[in-house]
Amino acid sequence: MAETLISRKTSASQLHTRLSASTALAFGGKPRLPPLQVTFRPWQNEAKTVLGFLRIECPSGLIIDGAKLMIGPRGARWVAMPATKQLHPDGKPVLLANGRQAWSASVDFRDRETRERFQEKVLEVLRRQHPTLFVGCAP
Repeated sequence: MAETLISRKTSASQLHTRLSASTALAFGGKPRLPPLQVTFRPWQNEAKTVLGFLRIECPSGLIIDGAKLMIGPRGARWVAMPATKQLHPDGKPVLLANGRQAWSASVDFRDRETRERFQEKVLEVLRRQHPTLFVGCAP
């Protein structure tokens, strides 16, 4: 029966994940999800507020491409989710009351707590993978 459910194109790791999940469920447990994966591509803007681009693969399978690792005025690192510039129909940028460019979030969170929890997990992975990005960083 297992042969009919698994295609010939299934990789060994996919097969292991499927079998682990089904085994866990069969014994009343929860399937173990893969860890959060973050790929960092260095890049800096002129203002030096962007350290690079991120590709974030969540355990659910959601992939967020185009997030940015940012550095604040006091050295704190944070993750900016992908966003698109707002434009008027004539192509000119929409400006806010303070004169700054308006952006529309491409990925958003239901509340601040969820956003901060997600951001901390991403930063935790980056600290392990690229510790030099956090030298002299505000905690």
